[in-house]
Amino acid sequence: MAVVGTEGVILDTLMRYLAGRAFDPEMKVAQPGVAFSPRLNTPYLRAAFLPNGSRADGLAFDSDRTHIGLLVVTVVWPAGQGFVRPYQVAAQVRLAFDAGTRIAGDGLTVAIDEEPQTGAVLDDAPWIGVPVTIRWRVGTSAGA
Repeated sequence: MAVVGTEGVILDTLMRYLAGRAFDPEMKVAQPGVAFSPRLNTPYLRAAFLPNGSRADGLAFDSDRTHIGLLVVTVVWPAGQGFVRPYQVAAQVRLAFDAGTRIAGDGLTVAIDEEPQTGAVLDDAPWIGVPVTIRWRVGTSAGA
């Protein structure tokens, strides 16, 4: 089934891109709204998609639009193994979505214009998490 709706296409584009990246160690991706059961003591990535609206690019109501939002990719790591390795993977995520990245989707392009930001460690025993926040932008034509 084809993905429809701007936010749906953006989410699908970002998830396909993330799933296609290679990380060391290799990690599965828990996608938003998709059943996922983590394996004990096996790190993984957890993605959260946060669209933050759109705005008209011109004065007219039928102007082109710019959609903006966040993708938060959290490196989820077993607790008790230190913070260095999860921060190393977070750096890999940041590089995968570095400023200037353009990701082609189904009729649109997701633009990453700012360097992703790595947050502080989140303690959620038996896991820890290191969030990486990625700001995205997509321009669409009027009526799309």
